[in-house]
Amino acid sequence: MRQIITAVLLIFLGIVLVLALCFTDYKMLAVGSNSMNDYLAKGDIIIAYKDDFSNLEVGDVIVFKHENVDVIHRIVEIKNEDEIVLSTKGDNNEVADGWNIKEDDYIGKVIFKVKCLGYPTVWINELIKGD
Repeated sequence: MRQIITAVLLIFLGIVLVLALCFTDYKMLAVGSNSMNDYLAKGDIIIAYKDDFSNLEVGDVIVFKHENVDVIHRIVEIKNEDEIVLSTKGDNNEVADGWNIKEDDYIGKVIFKVKCLGYPTVWINELIKGD
């Protein structure tokens, strides 16, 4: 009986955490690919914080929108001509992404990760998409 109460309490606290994050500058995501191995693996959970775009540095791992998909990659270059533009790359990819990240695309900087907790979300997404 004690194990059931503990499980229910943990699930309740998890739901409260997810709902609380919805009303802050934090975002929780499940990693859906292996493009960031060894730092992040498919099925990991990350928490990203919407730090100021101008505070980002080469080496930071960020979340951004590309073609309406959330992407988690590492900053490999920062260009500052008329505006700040970032170039990113997955750690497990051989070449940098072929697009530039502008402030409007930026969701947040990865500040925390938990191994494997995101697998249920990944599996549901794969079922929905038919992957």
